[in-house]
Amino acid sequence: QGGGATFYSVTTGSALADVTYFDAGLYAQDDWRLRPNITLSYGLRFETQNNFDDHADFAPRLGLAWGIGGTGKNPPKTVLRLGSGMF
Repeated sequence: QGGGATFYSVTTGSALADVTYFDAGLYAQDDWRLRPNITLSYGLRFETQNNFDDHADFAPRLGLAWGIGGTGKNPPKTVLRLGSGMF
């Protein structure tokens, strides 16, 4: 009566699972000083996991730091940083 649906479920056994996960990464970076107050940073990250179909990924990184008003002798009071990458 009432037309409602009913659901009944019985689960038996152990609810514990043994999961092994492996994650490794390697990163290399270098800086190139374009001017005394401008630095270009670039890098490449390689990462791998065992529980995904896509096991190996490369992820480039790029950054730029500009010391506004810096002359090389005196450090700048303000630094503008830009960064980009594939994550």
